[in-house]
Amino acid sequence: MKFKKSVLSIAIAAAFAAGSAWADIDAGTPESSSTGNSAVITQTGGSDNTAVIDQTGNRNTGSVEQDNTSNANANVLTVGDDNSATVFQQGSNGTVNVTQMNATGSSATATQTESYSDNNRVDITQDATANSSASVDQDDYNHQATINQSNGADMNAIVSQSDDAQVATVNQNAGNGLSAAVSQDGTNNVATINQTGNSNSVEVSQVEDGSDNTALVNQDGNNSFVYVTQTATMGSMVEVNQTEAYSDGNVADVMQASTVDSSVSVSQDDGNNIAIVTQSDGANLSASVDQSDLANLASISQSSGNDLSASITQDGEGNEATLTQAGGAFNSASITQDEDAAFNVATVTQDGGLGNVALVMQHGTGNDATISQLGGANNSASIYQR
Repeated sequence: MKFKKSVLSIAIAAAFAAGSAWADIDAGTPESSSTGNSAVITQTGGSDNTAVIDQTGNRNTGSVEQDNTSNANANVLTVGDDNSATVFQQGSNGTVNVTQMNATGSSATATQTESYSDNNRVDITQDATANSSASVDQDDYNHQATINQSNGADMNAIVSQSDDAQVATVNQNAGNGLSAAVSQDGTNNVATINQTGNSNSVEVSQVEDGSDNTALVNQDGNNSFVYVTQTATMGSMVEVNQTEAYSDGNVADVMQASTVDSSVSVSQDDGNNIAIVTQSDGANLSASVDQSDLANLASISQSSGNDLSASITQDGEGNEATLTQAGGAFNSASITQDEDAAFNVATVTQDGGLGNVALVMQHGTGNDATISQLGGANNSASIYQR
């Protein structure tokens, strides 16, 4: 096997890196020539570091730099066309594995910074993908990031984590134009994204020193969007499911700000549905939206209250439901527009109060229902339209 002179020189230079670290560079096989490949390994300081680059194919570029590291390990394998992988580690106990198989134009970048970063791990695997890109940026300590993109095209995934003890997982399967982004800043936050279909997009942001928050997004279908923002929240949970193969054109927008032990659940099983949920300045808030037909609009807003519960179920077509809870405690409200409901409008407002209950059920076409509960305690209101 013949290496290019530049690659061989780089390998020799890497072998004399400081500490007990060792480097291994392999480029090309007899079955596939190493055309235009370039590999750079730099290891400075630390101990037990290992960097391995194995490249097969065309115009691949792999670069590993580990500075002031201890027990760090970086593996780069690229097979295909126009692939590029870059790994930078600084700190201790960090491990990065990048694998790019029969891919065209793929690129993977993983960065773990700060000399005191501990116990970091990055796994990026891009299978038979084309025009895919994966990027992970981790800062501080105890982070984990996993990105798996396979058998698809035009995929994109970005994970940025800061502060400590974060976990982010992105899985994108077969599809075109898939995009996923995760940004975390806080403690013990978890974000998981699973995508299939075409032209779907997910953005998850867990920021401003929140802790113990979870965001789970499952997305299928086409041309759907999910936005999840958790700002300065503690122990809060968001789950969004757009899971049917024919779920096209759905939008889910969820925001939690300064909430404690609160939860949001959104399920969209058909097409062209919109769900908007906002929770702010409260504790033990619960909101759920279930849309299983076409072109429904659901909006829930919960603010400045405790132990509030809100739910909207839309099984029909072209319905609108708005539910607002502001202040108060132990209030609950639900709107149900069943499978025979079409083009109905329902509005529920609970402003303050204690232990109030509101219920709207709509069956039929063109109905309009409004409930307003302003203050008071233990009030109950129900509307049934058939």
